[in-house]
Amino acid sequence: MSYVIEVENLTYIYPNGIKALDNISLKVKEGDCVAIIGPNGSGKTTLLLNIVGILKGNGNIKVCGYDPRRDFNKVRKLIGFVFQNPEDQLFTLTVYDEISFTLKSLKIPDQEIRSRIQEVLKFLKLEGYESRSIYSLSFGEMKKVALATALVLKPKILLLDEPTLALDPWMKFEIIEIMKKLNREYGITIVFTTHDVDLVPYIANYVYVMYQGKIIKEGKPNEVLTDKKLLESIGLKIPIITEFFIRLKEFGFKINEIPITIEQALELMLNILKHKKPI
Repeated sequence: MSYVIEVENLTYIYPNGIKALDNISLKVKEGDCVAIIGPNGSGKTTLLLNIVGILKGNGNIKVCGYDPRRDFNKVRKLIGFVFQNPEDQLFTLTVYDEISFTLKSLKIPDQEIRSRIQEVLKFLKLEGYESRSIYSLSFGEMKKVALATALVLKPKILLLDEPTLALDPWMKFEIIEIMKKLNREYGITIVFTTHDVDLVPYIANYVYVMYQGKIIKEGKPNEVLTDKKLLESIGLKIPIITEFFIRLKEFGFKINEIPITIEQALELMLNILKHKKPI
């Protein structure tokens, strides 16, 4: 079993004395899409910043065998990192300048830079945006440009901090579909943070739950997202469709396995209608 990220007993304390991470341990297999869920202030962003090497806590971290604190440049070639707020990441005037910035610093030939940028803009449905000012973009478009700056480097791993936060429903759907394609068709390992549990079962195949700097549960989405008592105790809601079937079960319906997606719910209901069996 090949792990591309290994974190062991990681603790991080900010200069003001706040312990953001408290003895965190996790592993991410190559090709996985892992969700880290938890309320605001639980340490999710701090964990990602330690994995990429921007912050340096105490403990052991390996990214494809490299320690990001000692081998920062090697790790940055492996990881594409996208901040929660694209305005914290974008700093040049045009879309082309933004996406090409790191490639130019790596001395990549101009022709290859143009080719890579055209490829990533086509993938993200941003063709024709090259000369657009960053400041003329919508928030969702800025999110996609921030993602483009990571993808153009052809990373092995993507770390995404709250990738759908503050997006309208259509743009949220588009980002989800992009993440699924990157993971399932291109084989990019993805780790993303969120407090929006409804999107998690459509993307992730493994989930960590964080609260007050600790991991309090982990497992497959069906194991984690149906734990209503735990999630509500830390201020999170279970998926809406899951809540509906839990309520049905409380009303006396015989439901063996609680669905976490609409597709699972439809399959369950169709099976009931087909076989005329109790739920």
